[in-house]
Amino acid sequence: MEKNLIKQNALDSEKIKNDQFVTVCSRCGFEVFPSAVEDYEYQCFFHDEDLYSIETKVISQDEYLNYLAKHFNCSKEEAIYKMNGYRKYVQENQQDYTMSLPEFCAIQNGLSIQKM
Repeated sequence: MEKNLIKQNALDSEKIKNDQFVTVCSRCGFEVFPSAVEDYEYQCFFHDEDLYSIETKVISQDEYLNYLAKHFNCSKEEAIYKMNGYRKYVQENQQDYTMSLPEFCAIQNGLSIQKM
């Protein structure tokens, strides 16, 4: 079983490299990013948690964009804009607190946000 898990992780990593796939949190469905915490592979900014790869799944970018369009009640083109803007934001703010995609979109739309 461990060999299968290692093989699956290698396949998942290869899928991500070609940028046609997105690694998402298994709980919320939002994209996860590399973790700065040793022993963890990813971090989910929606849950503000570091994750093991087993807590994530790899989906096609098209499936992810459909999820974002449905979640934000917007067109696929708007979902692409949100995804790309958020990715840029995460890349530029890696050392600071990074807000979740819904928080980012709310601020972009001029809405105030409250943490639960």
